[in-house]
Amino acid sequence: MTDSLELLAQLIREDNGISSERALSWAQNQQRIVKALSEGRAIVTSRDGNVAPKYWTNSVFFTMRPTIVYGPQGQGKSWLCSYIILRAIIVNPKWDFYTNLPFFNFDYPEELKDMALPSVYLIRSMKELLEGIIRSRRADRIPAIILDEMDAEVDSYSWQSQESQSWRIFTQFQRHFFVKGPILVYHYAKHIPGYLRNGGMGRVVFLTYRQGKYYVLAGFTRPNKLVVTGYTPPYASHGGYPFTVNIDMRLLYRKLEGVSPQKILDSMESSLEESIITDDKVEKKLRETERAKAKEERHKKVISLKKMGLSQIKIAETLHMSKRDVKKILREIDIRTNGTDGTEDGAAEDSGTDKGN
Repeated sequence: MTDSLELLAQLIREDNGISSERALSWAQNQQRIVKALSEGRAIVTSRDGNVAPKYWTNSVFFTMRPTIVYGPQGQGKSWLCSYIILRAIIVNPKWDFYTNLPFFNFDYPEELKDMALPSVYLIRSMKELLEGIIRSRRADRIPAIILDEMDAEVDSYSWQSQESQSWRIFTQFQRHFFVKGPILVYHYAKHIPGYLRNGGMGRVVFLTYRQGKYYVLAGFTRPNKLVVTGYTPPYASHGGYPFTVNIDMRLLYRKLEGVSPQKILDSMESSLEESIITDDKVEKKLRETERAKAKEERHKKVISLKKMGLSQIKIAETLHMSKRDVKKILREIDIRTNGTDGTEDGAAEDSGTDKGN
């Protein structure tokens, strides 16, 4: 037994909680499949009266607009993605596949390189995805995208966020790069953004598990059912790689110039770094810090003018603040320094008495 075969069997066993014999059998099948792919011997077949997966691969999942797969947790959505990737590799050897599906070789690139599916690349961000698209197109290959757990980044509840708007813009102009897909995985239909769910930009299929088999249902296909049977490459069912939309596609799109794909790719590559979205948490912290500094400056100015003997009304006029805000600041200062709430001082000011003078 080779080291890579032993390692893959161990990882499969630990992840799936199955016997050593079953895990080893799965790893051996993966070894045979990868060898068949490298030798050009792998084919896609139809079993149990199943509609040809080749039809679904090119006519449903990998068109030039998004296909959304949804189904409750544990129904086999990630399983379907792995199943489809393998068959798409066989049918379309000139495609490159970009995914966040947790294949074991992503964590063990050297140890499991002879167990890895060819032309399948890990992406964890929009920037990595766009860099992959550029590489594939320049090599005269077709990029195909499969993204799992999209609820965590882009959903119907956050459609106004910069990330969601950026993703929407990407789906609108992805055709310029001959991108196949993306296949996007969601847990619930209501999580799917409206512009994808309503059929205008995306198409939705439903995955369900019945009597030991996975079924993919889609009302827009004839026939409209895919029975998912046959070999599926192993992946970490308890693992994952979150996908982050970290590129402002609106900003990037404005920088794209040229009529040829090469010129568009060049302008996109040169503009990627300056189109990165700043981390929201960092921005929030900066805003909080700036507000705190501004507040402290106002406090200092109010204290300074108060020490000069100005009334609250005069302080408000000088600093272009409301009298209420000045009174609030003085009350906060009194509480911090004297332990009093400054009510008496405020009452005097409200009555028009210039207590400060």
